[in-house]
Amino acid sequence: MKGAMIRCVRCKGRKKLFKFNGIYNYTNTGGVEIQCPMCLGAGVTKSFEEALEEIKKENNKHKYDKIKEKDFNNGRESREFAEQT
Repeated sequence: MKGAMIRCVRCKGRKKLFKFNGIYNYTNTGGVEIQCPMCLGAGVTKSFEEALEEIKKENNKHKYDKIKEKDFNNGRESREFAEQT
């Protein structure tokens, strides 16, 4: 099912956690109340498969940009070398 959201695995949908000495806890043991850093206080996250597809799309886009930039730089370097000789 595309677009399905799952409950956050860190806060279990509670949206708020308590942080004390770098450890997250559900009960207030004297820590600071914060929003869940994993779901940013939403209580839900994307499914693993959907997040993986999104990352692959981003990587493909960046690879294409890097290849274009490399081709442009190689052409410029060869022209500069030819002008120097």
